[in-house]
Amino acid sequence: MDCLDLTCRMGCEYGFILSEETGCPTCQCRDPCSGVLCKEDEQCQLVEVSCRDQYCPPVPACLPKKMGQCPYLVPAAAPTCDFECNSDLSCNGTMRCCSNGCGTHCVEPLLLTGCQHQKTLALHQAHESGIPAGKVYIPTCTDDGDYASKQCNHGTKECWCVDERGFEISQSRTQDSDLNCDGKFAAHNCSELDCEECEHGYMMNDDGCRTCDCVQPCSRISCRGEGETCRLVAVECVNLPCPSVPMCLPKKENPCQNGEPLRLGNRDELFTCGPEAESCPSSHKCQLSPVGEYAVCCPKPRDVCFEPLDPGKCLASETTRNVTRYYFNSRTNKCDTFTYSGCQGNHNNFHSEMMCSSVCPGNLSAFRLSPCILSQCERLREKNQRAADRYKKPTFAPRCEPQTGNWQPVQCLEHVGVCWCVTPLGEPLKGTLTRGAEPECNFRQARNRPASNRIDSASEADLVLEELMMQLGSMDEEDLVSDVDIDRMDTDVDLAFLTRCEALGGQCDTDGKFLATQCEEDTCWCVDEAGNQLPGTSTFVRQQKTCRVVPVESAEVTLAFRGKFDDILAIPVVNQITKTVQRLKGNVNDDGFHTHVTPDVLYVTFSVIGSNKVDVAYSLEQMIMQQKLPGLTADITRSRVIHKLLSQESELGDKAMALQHREIVSQAPVSAVAPYHTALIVIAAASAFVISVLTVLVILYRRKMNSINQQKITEDNRCVSGSRPIYIELPNEKYHAIAA
Repeated sequence: MDCLDLTCRMGCEYGFILSEETGCPTCQCRDPCSGVLCKEDEQCQLVEVSCRDQYCPPVPACLPKKMGQCPYLVPAAAPTCDFECNSDLSCNGTMRCCSNGCGTHCVEPLLLTGCQHQKTLALHQAHESGIPAGKVYIPTCTDDGDYASKQCNHGTKECWCVDERGFEISQSRTQDSDLNCDGKFAAHNCSELDCEECEHGYMMNDDGCRTCDCVQPCSRISCRGEGETCRLVAVECVNLPCPSVPMCLPKKENPCQNGEPLRLGNRDELFTCGPEAESCPSSHKCQLSPVGEYAVCCPKPRDVCFEPLDPGKCLASETTRNVTRYYFNSRTNKCDTFTYSGCQGNHNNFHSEMMCSSVCPGNLSAFRLSPCILSQCERLREKNQRAADRYKKPTFAPRCEPQTGNWQPVQCLEHVGVCWCVTPLGEPLKGTLTRGAEPECNFRQARNRPASNRIDSASEADLVLEELMMQLGSMDEEDLVSDVDIDRMDTDVDLAFLTRCEALGGQCDTDGKFLATQCEEDTCWCVDEAGNQLPGTSTFVRQQKTCRVVPVESAEVTLAFRGKFDDILAIPVVNQITKTVQRLKGNVNDDGFHTHVTPDVLYVTFSVIGSNKVDVAYSLEQMIMQQKLPGLTADITRSRVIHKLLSQESELGDKAMALQHREIVSQAPVSAVAPYHTALIVIAAASAFVISVLTVLVILYRRKMNSINQQKITEDNRCVSGSRPIYIELPNEKYHAIAA
């Protein structure tokens, strides 16, 4: 059978995949690693090779795997959807190339045991379900990450013993919280069974004995969304055992939140996206599975229409293209043009006005005769949804007719559990507020509804209605402008890409990190990872000794912002700082961000960890000093970074302090201490020299003056007898003197 001529939008270095049915090429690139078998501790990666006469594409090779698991709990809204890497080889050090949901970036992997993986997911699932962690079973792990011998479910107030794999031991479950699992637990009434191996343990019968039925972890999990399903996912652990873990994930056949994934022509074959494939059309966005299950193009949801204008910023290594694109202006309800740099940005970015209008309401609607601007119900729904996503708090989500945009007669506050009736203008009808059930929105029926469903407390009903009225009345242009301003706090941030050592002009290694020994001419001193001189140490002559590497455990950052803040206004500030840290490729420890509000200052504190913690903290310092956080006024005098050192003795045997901090306003260069010592020595020597010269000059001056005076006396007395005159008083002269 002859193959028809194939016209694809992309070129593939390794050719196209051949169809299994026809043997003809398709518009999908062939993966050169698809036919390569590597060892368990290796993975196939493309390696650059050099050819003598012409260009050669990278060739597949089996290389050692980088340790750790790519993060699987990725946020719904990624800071950027760029493909910053295409394999682990693209990332420095121990970092791995991981998906953030719509793009790829280099991040530090998770180094967890099987118990720690299960604990992380159990905490996440409890949080997603709105159940306190104390009401569900959360695995207990030892300090080494192994399963603790005693496990407890505080919700059912039961405890039981487990083996080293975390499997429950027969007849060990009890209501006694003081259960001792240290010794060997004997099951007296359980028969021995020869069962096949179960990955997640064995079910127990009514007598508390093991059966041969395997535990099904997904049976204990209920996923929230209709488009999600529970699947077992293989993860990487630092040791064994390492069972697969249950996760609520989008369905494989359609992982898109709305609509269907893009397909190739009229065929059932999915359009594949990713760092090594073609990019999605601007009406779609790439959906990348964090666990590598799919990479498809999903239709952009209408939520992207309300993302702020973001022209994007290019790194120093990237080329700015400055192309004309379209975005949906939520204030004017139409698609406008803007200049896109070609790098980063957000999803409110379309190649043409037609694509913009196909996703966002921009032209005539098929269901309306007037130009398609959002109705009051739709605009309030979009505004509140954005506020809920930004502040991570539930809010009122109006119910609108999908075709007309009008108010539905029944409206509810889902998180409060109450519903009421509204007029066609969305105004609440008094006396219709119902708890636990939706009212029949007929005015007379509402007045006569059963008293069991009524909210008896008039004050409580008034409070709910007052909250609702405040939300309904808050929809105006000023709020839209303020929303845009808040969103723009996330843009126009000029990120610093120099390491701290490079920026301060210290002696750096090939990665831009501080060398343990810093020198100024022949005077040297020992520093920690952040370049601070080790406390309790002194300077020494070059090559007199070798300094040890003193790592920094974390960079404790405190950022202060002047202004009037409360707990709600602090949320967008934290969101902006979070996004800035993510763009700097920084990692914050599990404690996250903390805020403290005073009458005139907002404090945001957090700990930066990871291999680049020092450089991330330094970049934040520079942004604070140069006031480069849009929409915020940083208080330089109250912002600080504290470098927390690991416990380690210095080379001189002096005790190292646990904290080495530095005020941002008094930021000193890397060689701050050594010049002070040198300056004091020079000043002392110069002073001694000046004093000595002055003393010599004084002595010479006095000698010269004495010589001049002596010469003058001799000159004046050269006509005078050198001997003393002798006066003789005669008697008659004495007599005449008396008579006179």
